[in-house]
Amino acid sequence: QVAVHFYPWSFLKFELAGVYGQQDSQNNFGVRPVVDFSLGDFQLIGGYELLLKRPQTASDKVEKTQMGFAAKAQYRFPVVTVGADVAWSSQRVLDINATPDTGNSWDKASFGGFVDLDFWNNSIGLGYHRTNQTDQRSNFVYQDQAFVSYLYRLPIKGLDLKAVYYFGHGHKMDNGVGGRKEWDDYLQSFRLRISYAFE
Repeated sequence: QVAVHFYPWSFLKFELAGVYGQQDSQNNFGVRPVVDFSLGDFQLIGGYELLLKRPQTASDKVEKTQMGFAAKAQYRFPVVTVGADVAWSSQRVLDINATPDTGNSWDKASFGGFVDLDFWNNSIGLGYHRTNQTDQRSNFVYQDQAFVSYLYRLPIKGLDLKAVYYFGHGHKMDNGVGGRKEWDDYLQSFRLRISYAFE
């Protein structure tokens, strides 16, 4: 693995990362360029990724190609910080017979955003994220995630107390041999964290 970082200006940064090597019975080649643009309280980050997994011998026909991009925008107001992100990825697989593996070949899209309200010694955050995935057999999966957080800065400088509530909902539709099946999963969690930042 290798990565090159180039910062021509304080407001514009670049990264180019790559990977090459053997994993199991395949050779992997990947590349990921990223750009980070910041101007005042505004920040925009975008990246692209490509990963090729190819067989090492002529007798092995299994291949996998993964690619995608993602972008994030964020703006910090005097009291409120808002952000949004979007991503898309795809995977294409050839099986041992060099034919498309439709169950493992899919397209995935994600989007989400957050709001953070910072006032006095407090900070309240809200966020939501959605992911959709469809394979080439028309199986469909989506997932919703949401959170609300509260942070309190204790009287000791650098000492924070943060509580986070999370809710997740996943839905899957599977067009299997026995016919179409659908089911849902739900997850809720709560965590409390105390942290101290050394200067």
